[in-house]
Amino acid sequence: SYIDLLKKMDLDDEASSYVKILDKKAQKLKGIVSDVFSIAKATSGVDVNLTKLDFVMLLNQCIADAEDKIADSGKIVKININADSAMVMGDGDKLYRCKSITDSFYRVFQNTVDNALNYSMDGTRIFLDVYKKADRIVFAEKNISATPINFTEEEILERFVRGDKSRTDGGSGLGLSISKSFTEACGGIFNIEIDGDMFKAIVEMPIIQEDTVEKTDDKTE
Repeated sequence: SYIDLLKKMDLDDEASSYVKILDKKAQKLKGIVSDVFSIAKATSGVDVNLTKLDFVMLLNQCIADAEDKIADSGKIVKININADSAMVMGDGDKLYRCKSITDSFYRVFQNTVDNALNYSMDGTRIFLDVYKKADRIVFAEKNISATPINFTEEEILERFVRGDKSRTDGGSGLGLSISKSFTEACGGIFNIEIDGDMFKAIVEMPIIQEDTVEKTDDKTE
């Protein structure tokens, strides 16, 4: 609130630049606080509204919305979707943040794609694969890291841990931890696999059958 008041004042250029920095840092802190609360709610099962949704449709929407960001990144993204539809029980707001939602929470699909665009090596390809495995639908993202991977799968999923400690882009180190918490809150599995400098993020969700949905709906009613 005080920063907003300062922004309205007639300040000289130097003071105005300081206020802009304060505003940027305050917004970043606000986002981190929201992320921490988001993880806590997901872990405890609070604020998770499970509904029937199409996993493949949500992912396609996420990729479509990321087209401009992909183009601006200069990265080559290879998309291979081997499923037309897969109904799952999940929280649509947790799996993907639609444009109409103004909160700062990371969503699983969006964060996974953003992570690949931000940290993959220039000149290499990013692979986004979707396929069915038994009674599950799987989304796998694979890329070559721009910097040597010197962390384990367990370490990178810890809160406030970042893969490249030398980066100064302001990342909080909460993204993958949030993705894991949200996926598990929706009944799925979020894993990281590392092979040399190859990084792979995997989201698995159980596919629901129509009879299962009907029984769930009856129970809800």
